[in-house]
Amino acid sequence: MRIGIDMGHTLSGSDYGAVGYRKETNLTREVGFKVMQKLEKLGHAVVNCTVDSASSVSSSLSTRVRKANSGNLDLFISLHFNAGGGTGVEIYTYGASKFSQATSVLNNIVGLGYRNRGIKDGKNLYVVRSTDPKAMLIECCFVDSKNDMNMFSAEKMADAIVKGLVGKTIKSNASYNPPSKPSSSSKKYSSSSTIKKLQKALNSSYNKGLAEDGILGPKTKAALITIKQGAKGSLVKVLQEILISKKYNLGGHGADGVFGSMTKKAVMKFQQDKNLLIDAIVGPNTWSALLR
Repeated sequence: MRIGIDMGHTLSGSDYGAVGYRKETNLTREVGFKVMQKLEKLGHAVVNCTVDSASSVSSSLSTRVRKANSGNLDLFISLHFNAGGGTGVEIYTYGASKFSQATSVLNNIVGLGYRNRGIKDGKNLYVVRSTDPKAMLIECCFVDSKNDMNMFSAEKMADAIVKGLVGKTIKSNASYNPPSKPSSSSKKYSSSSTIKKLQKALNSSYNKGLAEDGILGPKTKAALITIKQGAKGSLVKVLQEILISKKYNLGGHGADGVFGSMTKKAVMKFQQDKNLLIDAIVGPNTWSALLR
């Protein structure tokens, strides 16, 4: 199954989430990263439809929908936390449709001890109304309810959602730490010489047949290979050179072409700074952020 996950609200700018005992915008990511990792470990394709910064609410919403509608999704899930003096969980679908995944997710979260507020009509919610795939917006619980927040566990909430979506779940080690200040890693990286090295590495090690023109076009992006600890070779060396250029510490080994423990730590720190899934795996989303 191909599932889009939208961790609701931005981290900065417009469309910031509710604030109570906890901040909604942080909670959606605590749960969302775990949901994405669990789904990926179970063999499902995940498309991150989250927006971290936007100049307006309309821009934030339209970008989320655009990501969903271009992702060839089977399901779109928007994660939220409620506020306003209530308690419990509610789910919004178009026309209050009680399709199987929505009903299962609701029942699983209720099983954690939260009040059942039901499945409600979300046709007036932009991300429910405007997405092409079957969609649901989950209001997991209330950030301004002491009872709800005392019960809250990101791992248990993610388990309830994942099991409701695909029928089973799995342990997650994904974590989220709210950014405290802009990182030095935020500088742009667009060196054509590095893109040429990347293309050369993909050609020599993986026979991708790319033009080594230093342009990060669609073919080069599509040819990127997922790498993780234990990998060796010229592609790892290019990764390390990019990390070093962004001021991430690789220790005394530097760009040696070996994806060891220091490279793993650097990748995880980069993922944390960019609010990505912190799994030390350099896949499509991490490559995209590295080469942005």
